[in-house]
Amino acid sequence: MQHIDEILPKAYSPPSKQSSPKEYFPVDTGRQPEMIRNFLTTYSDGDKFLALFNPDKQSVVVQNPEKAFCGKAPCLGLVARALGAAVRDSWLDIQLTELAAFSGCKDKLTGHQLRGLIEIIADEYGFLKVTELMYFFRRFKSGAYGKFYGAVDPMVITCALRDFLDERRRILADMDAARKEAEQKADPAHLRFVNECHERKRMNEFYSFNLRSADFTLDEFSEIWWLFKLGYERYDHGYDC
Repeated sequence: MQHIDEILPKAYSPPSKQSSPKEYFPVDTGRQPEMIRNFLTTYSDGDKFLALFNPDKQSVVVQNPEKAFCGKAPCLGLVARALGAAVRDSWLDIQLTELAAFSGCKDKLTGHQLRGLIEIIADEYGFLKVTELMYFFRRFKSGAYGKFYGAVDPMVITCALRDFLDERRRILADMDAARKEAEQKADPAHLRFVNECHERKRMNEFYSFNLRSADFTLDEFSEIWWLFKLGYERYDHGYDC
């Protein structure tokens, strides 16, 4: 079983002769926006992109939602800008056709329906990363967003995408909350505060179990608590931890 990191390229390989980036961008790559230059350095051409993000990798993507939703995979809009709309549409065609085949329905998508779906997804969901869409398609196959009845229905897919956006918002919110919590826990000021709270609780419990208010007030005892922690007062006077 592959990890999602394994489907993302690690090194640059020269573009193939058949689908050079120059076919899409006749101007010098040095004048292109940085994100497009980075994309072409990473994926180099349409063939490599389609091979890396093929439907067989959906099961890899769904195992690591953080990588799928917050990783470095490109969004659909960037694919179109860097490699051309034809590559983007080909990728969507492959994903949708594979989904239709997986459904087992006798009536598959017609050419008109397929073109319409591709256009809708490209126009309305261009902000989604390709890994997010792969996550959607894999979850659709698992029955998370309904199913087809006798025929592959484009409306079921478009409605499922709306449901997916709600799920995506929840996933991203949970990830953001977890990130902020982790950052807070790692903050030195927060760690000091937590330690101080624990120490105060320990002192209060010791005071309540061992001492009477006639001996010391809690505020008075807090001034010599360090002696009890060291054991100087505890054992000589019969106090227990």
